[in-house]
Amino acid sequence: MVSCPRCGGPALLAVEVAPASSAVLCAACDLDHPSGGAVVLWFAVHGRINTPAQMDELAGLLRPWVEDVSPPSVDSTALQATVDAWAAKTAAPAATGAGLMCDFCEAAVPRWAYRADETAASVPAGDWFACDGCRPYVDARAWTGLADMVGDDRTESWVAFEGAAPRAARPWPPRPQIYRWP
Repeated sequence: MVSCPRCGGPALLAVEVAPASSAVLCAACDLDHPSGGAVVLWFAVHGRINTPAQMDELAGLLRPWVEDVSPPSVDSTALQATVDAWAAKTAAPAATGAGLMCDFCEAAVPRWAYRADETAASVPAGDWFACDGCRPYVDARAWTGLADMVGDDRTESWVAFEGAAPRAARPWPPRPQIYRWP
């Protein structure tokens, strides 16, 4: 006799709905199920199959329940299209620098981010972005060399960033993390 995996009580029936996947119908757990409740009530009234007519009647009730508990079939073409769309969307920020520009030269795609010093009230909060060309100057705090490189086109916020406490650069955009469900 098969037991219900939810309550441990006796099961009315168990069916294999897919390879290595079965479903159990339980009088206690499935009475309120939209399609399983009809099967539970049929067994409550009839107890067991006694005639071919009862077999046909029960089969008509079982089909909707089995369809409800069966895992949906996978359309491999649709699944691949979904994976490709996700991969294209995920790869786009890395290739484009997430649509940002360097906060220092205001021209190149940033590849590095600096956290602004929260204690300096004159520095806008959040991340500051630098391209590969500006990063060596920012790391060295060589503001005159950076100004010479970008044509001395400094903004007020850049001047405020010059006076902020130095922070280490980190790669931008951040590497995607893959989380696996157990």
